[in-house]
Amino acid sequence: MKNKNILSSLSLAILISLTGVIAPNAVASSTPATEQAEPEKGPHRGRMLRDGDFAIELSIFETGVPPEFRVWATNGGQPIDPKKVDLSVKLIRLGDGTDDINFNAQGDFLRGDMVIYEPHSFVVAIEATYQGKKYNWRYDNFEGRTTIEQAVADAMEINTEIAGPATIHQTIPAYGKLSLPVDAKRNIAARFDGEITKLHVNYGETVKQGQTLFTVESNESLKPYVIKAPTNGVVTQLFANAGEQTGGRTLLTITNFNRHIAKLAVYPSDYSKVKLETPVTLNVEGHEETLAGKVSFIEPSVRDDQARIVWVELADGLFSEG
Repeated sequence: MKNKNILSSLSLAILISLTGVIAPNAVASSTPATEQAEPEKGPHRGRMLRDGDFAIELSIFETGVPPEFRVWATNGGQPIDPKKVDLSVKLIRLGDGTDDINFNAQGDFLRGDMVIYEPHSFVVAIEATYQGKKYNWRYDNFEGRTTIEQAVADAMEINTEIAGPATIHQTIPAYGKLSLPVDAKRNIAARFDGEITKLHVNYGETVKQGQTLFTVESNESLKPYVIKAPTNGVVTQLFANAGEQTGGRTLLTITNFNRHIAKLAVYPSDYSKVKLETPVTLNVEGHEETLAGKVSFIEPSVRDDQARIVWVELADGLFSEG
């Protein structure tokens, strides 16, 4: 069978869960927003929070690590042993989602126990305890938020909706060829050597499983027996005729064209998007209908051009035999 060129699209269904909630209408503002004073910064470029002589510097640290909170505490301007301070931070996000962060002493600072994931837009509530006294702070850290006056929103036809779960389909183009599975071809030989007394099929003929292919007279028993087709398919090679000896050789080959495998080249930028059972649609040269299948195997080795070959098993009977 001649390989057919194909273009395929791997359709990936990705469930995105959006936890943020957007107000259903733009927020109106009757007066221009008042520019807020820049909060006091500490020596580590973090936000300073003070209550009398006690103060903490809260910083989002992300040099060489995922974003995390680090805190330095002072009393009367002098550093405090972080082991003497109990600290917790609550981040209140849009949609009432909260992150509760606890801290452990590390060197001269307190280190948060979780990653501060994007967006860094939340209300920050801090509670600290030092020498039996509790300290509390609360402030807004609204990164990336804005207020649009209602008149402007109406004029520009801006509408907002509440975000929720949605399915996003991503399509990856890939090229490859159709080929037959390794078990599509069956070579037929005689079980007992003898003379072929009758050939029941011809080259190119379609045969069914169990159909008689040859009648052979055994050299040992001199009794006739028949060789039958082990599978459905087409006689694609014929090496013997009536009157010849079987001689332990292949007499004919049956090829089953009902099953096909598409072998597609996927490049590094798309490796992570393709998994086993990923649904695939294919356009085959010379075939009008779009075909469907699923990824059945991903070759572990990589070609010289960095492509990885993905196998897509197609349903039986997509192409006529022969």
